[in-house]
Amino acid sequence: MKNTLRKTLCLITAVTMASAAFAGCRSDQAQNTQSQTAADVEELKASLAFEPVTVNAPEGYSIGYNVSYKDGIYYSTYTDYKDDGGIDNKIIAFDASGLKQVYDVGSVGAEEWGSMQGGMKVDKEGNVICIFNKATYSDEGAENTYTMYKFAPTGELKEQTDLTAAFNSEMGENAYMQGFLIDDDGNLIINFSSAVCVFDKTGTKLFDIKNNNENAYISQLLFTNAGVPAYLYGEYSAQSSKSLLVEIDMAAKAKGREYDISDTGVYSLFSGSGDYLFYSRSDTGLVGVKPDMTKENVLNLLNIGVDNSSTDSFSAIEDGSFVMTQWNDAASGNAILHVKPVAADQVKEKKMLTLGCFNVPYYMRAGLADFNKTNSDYVITVNSYSEQNSVGDYDAALTKFNNELLAGNVPDILIVDTGMPYDSYISKGLLTDMYPLMDADDQVKREDILPNVLRAYENDGKMMIMPCTFYVRTCAASAGDVDANGYFSLSAAQSRVGSDGVTLADGMTREDFLQTGIFFSDFFDLKNGKCDFDNPAFKTLLEESKNHPAENAEEWTNDQDTAMDREQAFMKGKELVYGLNIMDFDFYYDKAHLTKDYVFTNFPTDAPKAKSIILSDVLVAVSENCRNKDVAWDFISYVMQHMVEKHDYQYWDDEGNSHTVEGDSYYDAWNGFPVLKKDFEELKAHATVPNHYYDSTGKAVYEQRTVWLGDADVKVDDLTEEEVNRLADMITSTDTAVPSMQDIYNTIIKDEVQSFWAGTNNADQTASMIQSRVSLYLSEHY
Repeated sequence: MKNTLRKTLCLITAVTMASAAFAGCRSDQAQNTQSQTAADVEELKASLAFEPVTVNAPEGYSIGYNVSYKDGIYYSTYTDYKDDGGIDNKIIAFDASGLKQVYDVGSVGAEEWGSMQGGMKVDKEGNVICIFNKATYSDEGAENTYTMYKFAPTGELKEQTDLTAAFNSEMGENAYMQGFLIDDDGNLIINFSSAVCVFDKTGTKLFDIKNNNENAYISQLLFTNAGVPAYLYGEYSAQSSKSLLVEIDMAAKAKGREYDISDTGVYSLFSGSGDYLFYSRSDTGLVGVKPDMTKENVLNLLNIGVDNSSTDSFSAIEDGSFVMTQWNDAASGNAILHVKPVAADQVKEKKMLTLGCFNVPYYMRAGLADFNKTNSDYVITVNSYSEQNSVGDYDAALTKFNNELLAGNVPDILIVDTGMPYDSYISKGLLTDMYPLMDADDQVKREDILPNVLRAYENDGKMMIMPCTFYVRTCAASAGDVDANGYFSLSAAQSRVGSDGVTLADGMTREDFLQTGIFFSDFFDLKNGKCDFDNPAFKTLLEESKNHPAENAEEWTNDQDTAMDREQAFMKGKELVYGLNIMDFDFYYDKAHLTKDYVFTNFPTDAPKAKSIILSDVLVAVSENCRNKDVAWDFISYVMQHMVEKHDYQYWDDEGNSHTVEGDSYYDAWNGFPVLKKDFEELKAHATVPNHYYDSTGKAVYEQRTVWLGDADVKVDDLTEEEVNRLADMITSTDTAVPSMQDIYNTIIKDEVQSFWAGTNNADQTASMIQSRVSLYLSEHY
């Protein structure tokens, strides 16, 4: 099998599926029997009928986030930082052949500050307009001025309007300018944080629209498809939220028509055109929203090989093309992406594989885009069910996905997570054993993967769910508190609580405590569809959970403060266990100040199944009726091979030129440890390298590592081989995965324990009821 991908791909998921849906859509079909309908072919062909063209900044310039396009010319803001500390603010006009015009907006000295507010605009006559804010500092404070400049297409300044007085009257405390529009009459429409204000071309205020609701906001000015200026209004409360697109009636000098967009699930609105009132970003590219609030996919950037994780500033052009900005790694700056339509007879036909997920994580987009760009025969098209989601109905995406499954439309490739009852999917015969695909691959075979990872996810000798990265959840405890086998029982922990102020998992809510205890306990055997809750160990866990608060107390609302307080309590011997999520070897730098003689052990339970457990946010599977399992595995194989990025160190000399340091590298690992042996060993070997960087002469400078503890920086030493080996041994010996129990917990256990916590039922009654309901659930779904 040949891998056709080139760039980095990273995966994470937030998919949730209902197992009841899977129960009704068992597939006994063989590979490649899932048909590609005529509608699929046409929809795919339409999505491929675009060509992305990258336009880089002219030499010596860079591209800002605000970009305009008119009559074949691109316009962008540019900031030139001078050697003396001053700043030159410019607007540049260019095309693919190079620079056409420079508009000098304003310069500030080293003791001043100045920038263009809200970017710049190009009006219907080709004039370039911007608002420049300059701040001059003195002992009395800062003096701000605001000036609107209008430049002719040829570069000369046509008009200069002082807006300082007008702005100062609108910009009270905590108010600031967010953006502006210029209409066809030259009127200036400005969005302040608490109002929309309209000025004529001389700077005279015409009217304003105030927002007097402290639980509301005004943002995002745009033009509708009819050319009417509008703004986004949002209102929120603890009970509900509302989003409106509000037109500005220039003749009536007031609000115009309102569109309720609360249930559209759109964000980052852009000016409309054609049939679309406005455009919005989507998981895959761009959607158009009509006046009746129906949405249509307009531009699928992933399908045409564009990583849309860093695209912004969309503009729809009259010729059917789209202009946007995109981050360019090679140039360490923005480039312009001009996506142009292609004639239907010029579009190459491809076959399609579907990737089903709840949403498209940003770190999977690059690889998806590159696969679709470089594979001449296949496109992996994303079916992102979150696009069915909305502010008003959080279950819409799940409902959509369930309906698809019930109709037999199972995606070729699935992105899953530990919240899914994937053991149920395996028992229903929906997923493919990936071992034969590995064995036929010339890139990744099963012997290339860490054995503990395979053991953790293997099911009856088959690999139906494949993690591409993983992390380890364990606990730190005093060596004197664990038994001879290294386990920490809940009964032993309870015997210590209370003496000398000792606490157990202080700061955890009762629900967190119970769920974590279940994770580490042997109450489930989902592979065989069995459970054991009606036992003393579970009842002890229940009783202990009552000692924890129903909700986080006020002092625990900040997660970082919570972690720090518990960490220090553990160091002082006042907290029995300290929970650890170990995602990289830097764990030791973060926790090297845990000066107690601690060991890695389980979260306290009287029915422990492991001292540490594997979790993964990057789990993938192949459908049993996938249209081409080899291609699906090519994709997954590539994912696994690119979980670690190796970079050469760089430094910048005094003239600002960059240089690469040959022979010295650092690594980026996404979402935990890689599953490939060679990548894991590289990270392990690199873990002992001292902390350093390179100065402007190319000399390595070594820095003392520190961690913040309490109210001071604490020095930590570089890792020794002994420390790295200790951690690596624990990680590679962990071969127990968290069971796919989230659905059971949310629908059964969480429901039943409410009566126990309320005092209605005792532990015996609760354990018996949970055992009965979970057993029935397992018999129906496993």
